[in-house]
Amino acid sequence: WAQMGLLEIERGIFNGLPPSDNNAFPAWGPNSLKLAYGREILDLANNSSIPVPGNAWDWSSDGRQLLCRRLIEGVRNEILAQAVSPEGKLDGAPRVFADGAQARFSPDGRWVAFLSKKSGEDEVYVDAFPNAVRKVRISTAGGKFPVWSPDGREIYYVAPGNKLMAVRLKITAGSLQPAAPQELFVLPVSDTPLFPFDVAKDGRFLVRADVPQASKSLTAIVNWKALIK
Repeated sequence: WAQMGLLEIERGIFNGLPPSDNNAFPAWGPNSLKLAYGREILDLANNSSIPVPGNAWDWSSDGRQLLCRRLIEGVRNEILAQAVSPEGKLDGAPRVFADGAQARFSPDGRWVAFLSKKSGEDEVYVDAFPNAVRKVRISTAGGKFPVWSPDGREIYYVAPGNKLMAVRLKITAGSLQPAAPQELFVLPVSDTPLFPFDVAKDGRFLVRADVPQASKSLTAIVNWKALIK
């Protein structure tokens, strides 16, 4: 895996973090002083860490719940919900929330968007949290990498063809109704197992793009003395 690190946006400085098992999906704690990645929580202030029950997916906005991935027999993903104390320590044993992957909390922590193969194909669903009630399908023709808008009234996801889609949500007490997906734009990245985009709290998109590989060809110039006459 590539090295995980922190990028200071204003100065453009990258600071690497200690390597961790499968560290491709970082999840910030609510105060930005703790970071869950791989199978551990790193306390940035004290440079210490504690293990978590699976690869971290997301952290609730109040800091009290962590969503993790557990691989079952190498073929099936479970989403674990792990309670976290106010001090950032694990609080009790994890519990299975749902079958699926790529789980993300809504900003208010009342819902979880995640990837599921319930229909036989990769699709985006939402269910209530902490107790799953009924999966509501968000994508209509394939989808993955769900991300909530900052106000929790919209979900973005990637459809086949790297299309970034948006779905408005009508949320009432205990229920959620999605509108038809709308295409926003095509992401400038090839097929990837990593999240190719994210959404900042001010609504801006952070998009991952492929970096062209440097050419390894060698050009030979013959009779070069004639060129400088």
